[in-house]
Amino acid sequence: MRKEAVKQMLQSYREDKARCQYLENEIPQLEKMADTLRKEMVDDAVSITQVISDMPRGTSVSDPTGKLGALFAAGYVPDHIRQVETQIRAKRRELSRKQITVTLVDSALTGLTDRERFVVERKFIDGMFWRELIEAYRGTFAMHYSKSAMKKITDTALDKMSRIME
Repeated sequence: MRKEAVKQMLQSYREDKARCQYLENEIPQLEKMADTLRKEMVDDAVSITQVISDMPRGTSVSDPTGKLGALFAAGYVPDHIRQVETQIRAKRRELSRKQITVTLVDSALTGLTDRERFVVERKFIDGMFWRELIEAYRGTFAMHYSKSAMKKITDTALDKMSRIME
């Protein structure tokens, strides 16, 4: 994998991870709602057909409940339930795509040394500027490195991550 692709994954990592957590909570709620709607769809449809306001008109005999029964037996699903199920499928696909990125980044970060991981996380995930990164590095590791030394650590780390993610 190219270093630019790794950088992009790192930059979207925090948002992707948060989105995964959100989707992991939202999908079961939508599934529960769809299940409830499916259980109640026949009752809801039948109660709508039972409203009788006047004498029947016309010459044909109608059986709205029988027609609904035939529809449901043939696999009919109301639009509002299909919309919820479409949302569930779309969110599952999104979760699957984002989980790949999160898993790749998590795995690649474990292959780095503590110093490399510190620099990569602060630079790309946290979005620190070089000056802030150098000060944070000095505060954590009690060592002062120049910007060029930090860039070298970053390049080494990105190369490692690229090889891990291949």
